[in-house]
Amino acid sequence: MKSALILIVSLGLTSAAFAGASSSNVPPPDEATKTINRAGIQDRALKGCVALQKKMAAVPVELIDRGCSCYASRTVQRMSNREVDAFRQTGYFNDETRERAFKALDACGLKRPA
Repeated sequence: MKSALILIVSLGLTSAAFAGASSSNVPPPDEATKTINRAGIQDRALKGCVALQKKMAAVPVELIDRGCSCYASRTVQRMSNREVDAFRQTGYFNDETRERAFKALDACGLKRPA
């Protein structure tokens, strides 16, 4: 599950495919990530969510945009400043944020990645 959630975020950051659960297996974040604001993180999370949900085809298409918008806003609004800083350094949600993101998927009616 951890690697799948990283994929949600990485789809919005790069076009490179996610290779594993460790951030050492993925490319470093782009330079823009170092100064990204919450709105930018939310936009990347939204784009990654839409791409992954469409790929999984686990949710009706008409619900994906609304569900992913819910997911992205719930996750990012609840991030602490420390979590935002961690995202800026790595380009990925840390473990604390990832757990919150899984709960947001559930609350927004989306399928958790396997």
